[in-house]
Amino acid sequence: MDKDYYKNQNLVYLDIETDDSNDCGTDPYRSKIVTVQVLFPDGFKAIKCNDEITHKKFKFLENVVTVGHNLLFECKFIKHHLNITLKNVYDTMIAEHVITGV
Repeated sequence: MDKDYYKNQNLVYLDIETDDSNDCGTDPYRSKIVTVQVLFPDGFKAIKCNDEITHKKFKFLENVVTVGHNLLFECKFIKHHLNITLKNVYDTMIAEHVITGV
């Protein structure tokens, strides 16, 4: 994959999976990221697991609009484990709460 591919993107869909073997899967300080799944609008998928999850590989996330469900969860893990701050996020869970009032 061309390295410029990531630089030319302005929107991604993001989901992560975490290790919950000690019932701490929701705590970014006590559990780790197992999988990062990124989907680009053109359908290209970038899925990285375990030792492949590095700051350098996901640095581009700071400069794109990130869409996902319950992104607060992802933001905490990405910040703690990769030192990346997601700046432009569209959280579908929060949008649903605002639209439905539930």
